[in-house]
Amino acid sequence: MKRYVRIYKGFIRNTLIRDMEFRMNFFIWGMAMTVELGINLLFFNNIYGNIDDIAGYDKYEWFFYLGFVQMMLAVFMVFIFPNLVGLPWLINGGGLDYLLLKPVNSQFFISLRGANFGYVINAVVGVMLIIYGGVNAGIDINIQNVAGAVFYSLAGTLILYSILFNISILSVWFKKADFASTLFFNLWSFMRYPSTVYGNMMRVVFTYILPILLVCTAPVEILLKKVSTATLVATLLIGFVWFGGSIFLWKVAVKHYSSASS
Repeated sequence: MKRYVRIYKGFIRNTLIRDMEFRMNFFIWGMAMTVELGINLLFFNNIYGNIDDIAGYDKYEWFFYLGFVQMMLAVFMVFIFPNLVGLPWLINGGGLDYLLLKPVNSQFFISLRGANFGYVINAVVGVMLIIYGGVNAGIDINIQNVAGAVFYSLAGTLILYSILFNISILSVWFKKADFASTLFFNLWSFMRYPSTVYGNMMRVVFTYILPILLVCTAPVEILLKKVSTATLVATLLIGFVWFGGSIFLWKVAVKHYSSASS
């Protein structure tokens, strides 16, 4: 474990050195999502001028949820997304040959080898929105709730990682899976709204089959004290199944992988 921590520190250090060489690009990456969030907030602020709640969320609870989604997505975009979205190009361009020769777990190396710290700005904006929404909604925060929210945030991130990883490694068989990033952002458009917004059929599909709605639901509802035992259990079980599936599928993919030079 110490060895992997040391390796990951090296990944982060090299990424920071690279990003600081192009500071303007660093900030531009972050501003795009922040502008989108601002437009979204204005939209819902106007809606809440005419109604009291949406799917059981009042205005400030909704803002709290949006801030939490923004923060989780930004963390994912910093540490995981750049690596997975580039996996199809590694497979088709032969770069995977080099990575598989490394004396380290290949899935670890592929998933965490780099980062994009431009999205840190979005995480900060998300935290600010969480504080703003939480204070105005009168949310009672205690250590137990925060610990539960952190734990289920990690479980949700694991689900999100597993979904994108499984999509990306399809390029081993299909030779072209650059649709992974587009599909991810389409799924994210569902994730950024509470599960109670959707009808029964869509809620079942995006909770139990393609579990994108579980990514933020459990941690947010823990803090809002709206969570059900079924949601907590489903998040853990489905997260375990999807992550285990990603490990299994990767091993199968490596066995079927043929070098780009072969």
